[in-house]
Amino acid sequence: MGIGHSKEARSTNFIFVIGADRELSFAVQTTNVTDITLGETLYMTGIKDLKLPSNKITNAPLVVDFLLSEDLHEWLEIYKWLLTAKNTGTGFRPCDLLIVDSQNQPVLTFTYSDVFPIEMSGLQYAVNTDSSTVMSFTATFAFNTFKVTTRDGQVIDEQYQSGS
Repeated sequence: MGIGHSKEARSTNFIFVIGADRELSFAVQTTNVTDITLGETLYMTGIKDLKLPSNKITNAPLVVDFLLSEDLHEWLEIYKWLLTAKNTGTGFRPCDLLIVDSQNQPVLTFTYSDVFPIEMSGLQYAVNTDSSTVMSFTATFAFNTFKVTTRDGQVIDEQYQSGS
C-alpha cells in the first residue's frame, strides 16, 4: 500500500495472554515489545579493527502493567508463578502479545518462550485518592527467545535469513 492508504498503528490495540492454553488472561494497562540488541565482534587487522555483527542477540526484559480486580487474583497468580520459579527452577510459560487492527484482528503475534517472572512491584494503597482510581501493578519477566508471526502466518525468529 502507498503512503496514506494504511491506518496508523495505535498503542492501545493489543492483547496479552500467558500460557500455552491461555490459562492466564488478565486486563493489561501497558506492555512492551522487548528491546533487541545485536552484539558486535571485532575483526583485528593491521591497520584498523573492524566491527562485524556477532551471532548473539540480547533482549531486554518484558514489562507488563496489570490492572487489578477487587480480589487481587492477578497479583496473587503472578506471585505464585514467581515462587514456583524460585522453588523449583521451573515454571516456564509462553506469553503472547497480539497486536490487533481496528477490527480486533491479529496483525502480528509476539510469542515469548521460556518466560518467568523476575520482579513484581508493590501494591500502593492510599485513602487520599479518587475512589475511581483503578489499581495496577508491574511485573517484569525474563525469557529466552521470542518470535514474530505475521497475519499471513510467516514466522520470523532468530534463525531468520533474508530470502529464506
